[in-house]
Order: sequence, then structure tokens, then C-alpha cells
Amino acid sequence: MQQNNPLHGLTLQRIVELLVEDAGGFEKLAEFLPMRCFSHQPSVKSALSFLRKTDWARQQTEQLFVSQQLHLPAAERRVKPLAQQTAATAKPAKPTPSKSATASAKKPSSRPVEPKKVWTGWTVPDKKS
Repeated sequence: MQQNNPLHGLTLQRIVELLVEDAGGFEKLAEFLPMRCFSHQPSVKSALSFLRKTDWARQQTEQLFVSQQLHLPAAERRVKPLAQQTAATAKPAKPTPSKSATASAKKPSSRPVEPKKVWTGWTVPDKKS
């Protein structure tokens, strides 16, 4: 038994159903998880097919589920339901760094940098006799 895993024993379908119930519908859930499967003609079936194919989307959905403490009984939860929160005040499911932050955050390579080879023209091979 996985005692420390809050997702143990829960199917992806049950996770999506609980999130939709907590948010009060797909429209509100789409504010917290801006994915097309929740905003355009949403259904549990279409969301499941997308989440099963896309790892990053499934991870974000599971993170929101755990952050909302939906794995706990209602009396033990310390977080307001999604229906009572706004997307601006809620914690994002997964922070995404900006492009400039990722460019400046790159670590220098430990390998020596080889100079780029520049084509200088045609060379005549040495004739061997």
C-alpha cells in the first residue's frame, strides 16, 4: 500500500469528476487548468482521452487535485473549493518560467567548446604514389 501517495486508489476519471464537482463545472475548471479539453465542448470522456495521451496535462491536473486536497474528506480540507476561488488568487498548477528567465538561467557547459569549422574553399587532396 502506498500510504504517502494521495493519488493511490484513484482513477483519472474520478480525479476529473471530483475537480469538475469542486469547481462547479468545466467553465470554472478551465480557468485553473487552461486546456482545450476543459474549455471547448468539454466532457469527462474527451478530457480523459486528452489527459491519457499528454503527460504534462495529466501532471498539472493531478497537481491541482492534490493542492485542492480533494483526496481528503470534506471535513479535513483546509482549502476553499475552486468554485469560491479566482484563478488569479489560486496557485498555478505548474509555474512556467518566462523565455528570458530560461535563457539567463542556463548553466555553462563543462565540456570545452570546439571552434566552429569554417569552409574556406576547395582543397586539393594530396596524391599518394
